[in-house]
Amino acid sequence: MTLPTRKAYLTFLASQLGVREIPDGSNRTKYGVAYGWNGVAWCQEFDWYCADVMTVPHIKTASTVAAVAEARKKGTWKAGTAGIQPGDSVYFHWASSTRAHDQPDHVETCEKVLADGIQTIGGNVENCVHRQIRRANILGHIRHEFAPEPAYNRVVTFAKAYLRLNPNVHSKVLATVHKDDKLRAIPGGTVLWARTTRGYILRTRIRTIR
Repeated sequence: MTLPTRKAYLTFLASQLGVREIPDGSNRTKYGVAYGWNGVAWCQEFDWYCADVMTVPHIKTASTVAAVAEARKKGTWKAGTAGIQPGDSVYFHWASSTRAHDQPDHVETCEKVLADGIQTIGGNVENCVHRQIRRANILGHIRHEFAPEPAYNRVVTFAKAYLRLNPNVHSKVLATVHKDDKLRAIPGGTVLWARTTRGYILRTRIRTIR
């Protein structure tokens, strides 16, 4: 199993924004179909679905309570808000809840950590997959495992390169790649497409250091 990067995972979640119940109020979604239990509250099914599609290890359950219980056993559960990172499954306990104070009512994924809260993407919010800002009622979070983002390497020798302002538009404008430009590279120093600090996209071969 190949893990996605955190960025790739969040990009996939964002691609689901706006997916709705059909009809509204029915709890009937493609996530329920994929899970095998449709027509029920589906925030946890959405959480599982995204992890399953993107090959992120996560318990298969439609229950937020079961998900948190399993995470507590495995040691991947973190109570409270401290240390929340993008990609974490964040669980909420509503003030109006009839459940025990340490049991969750809802789950969403942290997309971005803000100074005064978190930006999340979650299912079963206003009958659809929705993005919102949460500042309260956070019970805790489950930490997921992701692949590291590709490293940025520093160019140590200047190179001439064909620059393209748009990767789909050919250009023969030559420019110098300076040592302060950071380029995304693959082992061996071959850069097929890279964005410099000046915002250019280039195609060339360069030498890099690790």
